[in-house]
Amino acid sequence: MIAGQRTVGVEVGHCVRGPMTIVCPVGGGGLLSGIALWASEHPDVRVVGVEAAASRALSSAVRVGHVVEVPISPTLADGIAGGLEVDSVTVQIARRHVYDLIAVSEGELRHAIRELTFEQGLVVEGAGAVACRRPLRTRGRSSGSRAGRGSAIGTQHRRSDVARRPPGALGLSSQS
Repeated sequence: MIAGQRTVGVEVGHCVRGPMTIVCPVGGGGLLSGIALWASEHPDVRVVGVEAAASRALSSAVRVGHVVEVPISPTLADGIAGGLEVDSVTVQIARRHVYDLIAVSEGELRHAIRELTFEQGLVVEGAGAVACRRPLRTRGRSSGSRAGRGSAIGTQHRRSDVARRPPGALGLSSQS
């Protein structure tokens, strides 16, 4: 499954050249892991995972190094809600290859869905909108961005921002 998801990164790499940040919705981490494995072969690419604040299974597991039980609340991003399998390999892949994991509140999700609907003419489920709101608004590291199919890509960030973090040094944002 993860190897197949890696092809998303390959396709992005064919379409966008140069330094970039790929922002990916996160549930169990399969898509994130596939893209992160591809990005690990490209030193000028970083991957940021975005979870619904109501469902922080992967970031909680990454923080402690193994799958843990976390409360899962109802969310507009039901496509990425839920827990992880006990033996999930996505935890270690995210620890090694993901630049950051951040959370988006239900209010931010509502705003993103409205914004995409009324400003872009797109009708999206919350899991598709989750990656479009906070990373582009709060990170400030991407001056150019493109959005589509639930991911946003910042194509012009400083090379110093792409520096790989050592394993286990994932910067988990506690913002929600």
